[in-house]
Amino acid sequence: MTVFVEQDDEGPFAVWLNYEGPDSFTLDQRFGCERELFGVTWTEDGWEPDVQPRPRGWSHADLEKAVLYTVAEWIAPMIPVTDVDLHGEVVAPDGAFDPHPVGPQP
Repeated sequence: MTVFVEQDDEGPFAVWLNYEGPDSFTLDQRFGCERELFGVTWTEDGWEPDVQPRPRGWSHADLEKAVLYTVAEWIAPMIPVTDVDLHGEVVAPDGAFDPHPVGPQP
């Protein structure tokens, strides 16, 4: 899963499922926008869903790290522990932080 913590026209951050391996392109194309697991978007009334803004004093890196670890905690219970061939990790696209493994580990 990739955590995009970038403020843009759509919102402050999004979480996308990305596949790796020989079929990654085909799977990414097949599921398209359905790969977005969670996104915060700008609306006329604020962020949707309603999430708290970045705390004062936090850098962009602090926010990115907090979102990355929260996503890892949130997604880990959804990965079956009996599927030892399914390996996952939560990453930031810029590589600013080490990948955070989720699910069964080899």
